[in-house]
Amino acid sequence: MEHSFQRQVWSIALPTALQSLVQNSLGIIDQVMIGQLGMTMIAATGFANKYISIYQTIIAAAASGVSIFVAQYAGRNAKVESARLIQVVMKWTFLISILVSILSSILPVMNLYTRDVASQAMDYMRVAIWAIPFQAYTVLYSVPLRCYQHAKEPFYASAIGILANTALNALLIFGFKWGALGAALATVLSTALSAIIIAYYCSRYLPWLKQKEAVKIQLQSLVKIVVPLVVSDFLWSLGENIYTMVYGHTNLIASAAMTMTIPVVGLYMGLLMGFSQAAGILIGRDLGLNQSHLAMSHSKTILKMAFIGSLILFASLSLLAPLYVRIYHVDANVQTLSIQLLWAFGLMSLVKVQNMVIGGVLRSGGHTGILLILNTFGTWAIGVPLAVAGLFFFKENILWIYLLLSQEEFVRLILCYCLFFKKKWMTRLD
Repeated sequence: MEHSFQRQVWSIALPTALQSLVQNSLGIIDQVMIGQLGMTMIAATGFANKYISIYQTIIAAAASGVSIFVAQYAGRNAKVESARLIQVVMKWTFLISILVSILSSILPVMNLYTRDVASQAMDYMRVAIWAIPFQAYTVLYSVPLRCYQHAKEPFYASAIGILANTALNALLIFGFKWGALGAALATVLSTALSAIIIAYYCSRYLPWLKQKEAVKIQLQSLVKIVVPLVVSDFLWSLGENIYTMVYGHTNLIASAAMTMTIPVVGLYMGLLMGFSQAAGILIGRDLGLNQSHLAMSHSKTILKMAFIGSLILFASLSLLAPLYVRIYHVDANVQTLSIQLLWAFGLMSLVKVQNMVIGGVLRSGGHTGILLILNTFGTWAIGVPLAVAGLFFFKENILWIYLLLSQEEFVRLILCYCLFFKKKWMTRLD
């Protein structure tokens, strides 16, 4: 029975890990190519991309909320309602993304992140931010494709976009000698290509999405579900950006070293995210069948599997970190600090991964509200104050600043385990 359940976990976790591998490879390719331009441009593009990630997170959260409705519409074959919902959300998302892109191009937001490379970061961000409208289209219109049994097509669009981005990076950065601006333009063009491919797939497989029939959508229910998701993810992403601002006020070497770790961290966590998704699906199934004892047993199994997985990746990261940093055209001090930061992240990931997976377990019972409170509390009541305190006490020692602010993960884990063993999360949704 135990081996059968583990196979079910892997059947969900592995595809998720592979998709994450493809998606995060884009960040690694970008970072490695820009890494040939030196630590100044590494740091500058890192700050700009972190700022852009706020809007990427909001778009993903909105799409997650929309998918709840579209999935139910698909279940009863309500295509007109699906089409109308996507059209309404896309219209507002597109308008807001255009406004954000314009304002971000005008306002000197990079001055909040760094003193050393604010000008270079703004130059890069003014171009790269225009990928956001295309990403909004791609992410939102991927929802009906997945819900109406065309889940592979968004993956194909992403894979083609990554290949295009790699080729354009090589051409624009090194061929035309446009440097970081070439990388920004490559990101915009490859993102636009992915959006065009998604539009083609929707036109081919879901032509009814173009219908403009006047139907009433559940606006109140939409707001009730989507807004908390967007607010929760926005606050988390904003907190992560506060951390980046703290890093940016250390020194250029520290900023470049931290930026070099970002794509590896994304890949690492993405590879293990499948355990969280497996927990949400499989434990939710147990609860739906009123099998609370199995839900508890299976939860412990997934948490154990995730911990072993994080140990294996930690060991791999420790061995590969010195090889990874050699790809970059930076001095030895930056390489050494980046290795130390990767080792520190690997150590803290043993806790981070447990938080991620136990979050999937607790969500399986529908208790998303308490997780919103816990995540917001962990980031803003503990993490951000510790980050500011770390800058004050440790000055430019970014390694100790990172280790200090990461202590919020331990607090979050303790609180999550208290909820877990109280078993109040084990409820069936009727």
